[in-house]
Amino acid sequence: MQFYNSGLLLLLLLIPVLLALLVRSRYRSRKRFASFADEHILGHYLQRISPFNSTMKQLLLIAALGFVVLGLVRPQWDHELSDLESQGLDLIFCLDISRSMDASDLAPSRLERAKLQIHSLLDRMQEDRVGIIAFAGAATLECPLTDDYESVRMVLNSLNTQSAVKTGTDLGEAFSLAEKAFDTASGSNILVLVSDGEDLEQRGGNRAARLAASGVKIFAIGVGSPEGAVIRHPLSGVEAFTKPDLDFLAKVASEGQGQFYNLIETETATAQIITSIRESSEGKRHGNRVNGLKDQYHFFALMAMLLLIAESLIIPLRRESRSQ
Repeated sequence: MQFYNSGLLLLLLLIPVLLALLVRSRYRSRKRFASFADEHILGHYLQRISPFNSTMKQLLLIAALGFVVLGLVRPQWDHELSDLESQGLDLIFCLDISRSMDASDLAPSRLERAKLQIHSLLDRMQEDRVGIIAFAGAATLECPLTDDYESVRMVLNSLNTQSAVKTGTDLGEAFSLAEKAFDTASGSNILVLVSDGEDLEQRGGNRAARLAASGVKIFAIGVGSPEGAVIRHPLSGVEAFTKPDLDFLAKVASEGQGQFYNLIETETATAQIITSIRESSEGKRHGNRVNGLKDQYHFFALMAMLLLIAESLIIPLRRESRSQ
């Protein structure tokens, strides 16, 4: 057994307090009555009152309160399968983890700033399913579509340029993998490309058009300053200059019927990006069968109602004896 609102169990402390007040009120009533009337008058006054019935009425009210509290805490036991439906988007973040993303023209690096932007977008998602594709010379589905955002965050935090299974940058393969990862018949699929725009294999443009034709809308977030930066290979020490191709990313977003955002200009415009994504597509319903504990508050609510009915039927007077 478990309680959904376990904090409300503290309300049960009211029951001994009410019992103590009940005893005290009886004592105070007798004391007040004795202050202005003789003892034999008190007996005459109380001769029609049934102490048992009066006590039962008050105890039934207190017991009903206890069952109301137990109902409010929502006790749960016995497992059951239930269908949960949510309405949202299917959205995959396609994150560039190639060597050029180590450039520090955006401190601390392009990749770290890209990950921070994705975290910010995740903060504003509720009923959407989210996945992650990481790509460099090859693409990998790091996280399939899921509504478990904590798992998505864990995967995202673990990614770095060392995670790439192959050096280089092949955006076309990332788009091909995204096409397989989506349920393309739904019409509510969004791909958010987060990259500096380098595409060494030069297949991204054609694959973007094919992906858009299958019903996937592509939004692109460009990472990197227009001036570019020098990166150093961690092992060989060889330096290379890298400059983001923001025009290419804007073209990809246009072909994908989405929008392009420059991370430098829109770093704080997370709400704007989410609004644009939602306005471009309608959410779809997702169904999940979940094995959970059954709510059992109905029993306690029924008991409280029965006790209140019983209390209302009790008359706090003695039965009058019929004279023969």
